[in-house]
Amino acid sequence: MLSEESIEAFINDMKSEWKRNVSGSPEVKKAKGILEVHRRKIKELFNELEVAEQYEKQLMEQEEQIENQAKPTLMRFYESLDKPEDVTIPLIKEASRSQSWDKVVSLTGEKVKHLDTTKRKDIIHLLWIVLKLRDEYTEREQNQPLQILQNQGRSLLKKLGDSSISWMGLADKEVNIMQEIVQEVENIPPFVRRIVETYLSSHNQIRIIYREVSAQTD
Repeated sequence: MLSEESIEAFINDMKSEWKRNVSGSPEVKKAKGILEVHRRKIKELFNELEVAEQYEKQLMEQEEQIENQAKPTLMRFYESLDKPEDVTIPLIKEASRSQSWDKVVSLTGEKVKHLDTTKRKDIIHLLWIVLKLRDEYTEREQNQPLQILQNQGRSLLKKLGDSSISWMGLADKEVNIMQEIVQEVENIPPFVRRIVETYLSSHNQIRIIYREVSAQTD
């Protein structure tokens, strides 16, 4: 009967013998080699799958782009109004120059009428679109759509004046648009215009302007 110490030594000897058998066994070495080859193949397949998925994504984007190009101009223009900040000058020019003005301004009018008044960014960018359309028709001396666009602009300005609109966190493009609008709105007193312009460009200077205005009105 082996003692407790002898049993432990005996077990360790068996483990050592097993390790020697494994390291010297051609069958084990062959099995390890096959497993390693299989793992490399799996890794290669994963890499190929990743490349294939990226290529599929490119093909899908290409398909979407081609399908969008096949859409009528006014359809592309109207759909783009769902995200007004993404509307480009080339698309505005294409719509205004190749399509009947009444259809173009009807589409912007539809969007103005149903626009959510709490989405400041959408209101500002839609107002920018209306202004750019106005500029396009003015440049080509098409006076008929101007009054309609002016009314749409007034409606959007009214929406911007809603108490639910937050003016925190203006993006750069929003600031540029609002600075342009301030210059164009009629009957704004010069000192009010200066306050608004300064607020848009630098909040830190607003107290200086208020003090100047106060001095002028004392």
